Amino acid sequence: MIAIAEVSTALSHRELLRNLTLRELRTRYRRSVLGWGWSLLNPLAVTACYTLVFSVILQVRPEPGHPSGNDVFALFLMAGLLPWNFLANSLTGATGAVLGARPLIEKVWFPRELLVYATVASLLVTLAIELAALLAVLVLFGHVALHLVPWLVVTMALEALFATGLSLGLAAAAVRSRDIPYLTGLGLTVWFFVTPIVYSIDEVPERITVLGRSVPLRELLGLNPMARFTDAYRSILWDVTIPGWRTLGALGLISLAVFAAGHRYFTRRAPYFAEDL
Repeated sequence: MIAIAEVSTALSHRELLRNLTLRELRTRYRRSVLGWGWSLLNPLAVTACYTLVFSVILQVRPEPGHPSGNDVFALFLMAGLLPWNFLANSLTGATGAVLGARPLIEKVWFPRELLVYATVASLLVTLAIELAALLAVLVLFGHVALHLVPWLVVTMALEALFATGLSLGLAAAAVRSRDIPYLTGLGLTVWFFVTPIVYSIDEVPERITVLGRSVPLRELLGLNPMARFTDAYRSILWDVTIPGWRTLGALGLISLAVFAAGHRYFTRRAPYFAEDL
């Protein structure tokens, strides 16, 4: 059960949260020539590389969107890659959020979780900008998805809750062990490839044989929460249809459970941050 009072106390410091989020946004691309252009250039560069390798060289052809008929691999890829980048950057940033605020933590009391909230909130703004650009491209290609924007916002909110829960847990663990940032990077690499981002879950064999045993591979990959998030985003941006209620309901329950667990662990460890730092 989430400690509602503790969450409310943290969110009551709205001005501090706003300032921390603005600080994250202002410093991210400070003194760079392109500035916020990097938030679009980075996923575009990655998309171009993966499109070349998987679509051109390996001839990967995902099923056209239904009922949209969308068959542009780059758009298929970005519908999964942008949400993944949000999660990965949130977790990576969270591992250093508390570690990098040592002077502030030692001098002033404030709800420590605001450091993580600000990191995730700033990246959520970046995701919103990137998805807005992708929506514009979809409209240009004739795959209109503007009527599904409310569903896109709901999916983003659920992913933000999920990412915040994981980020809180990792941020608290990173204070206790400096190995956590390295393990996070390694874990994200593995997690990326077991998430259907550069491929469709329908292309995964239903079963494979491992050490003489039949393993339901597709079913196991379907248990991955990011596979469900990718499916929801692709329903909106690739198929141009409303995600299934079953998918959204499962994501809501998963996100709440992860946030509750992450928040509980963080608040239990927070009183010892100054000592551990």
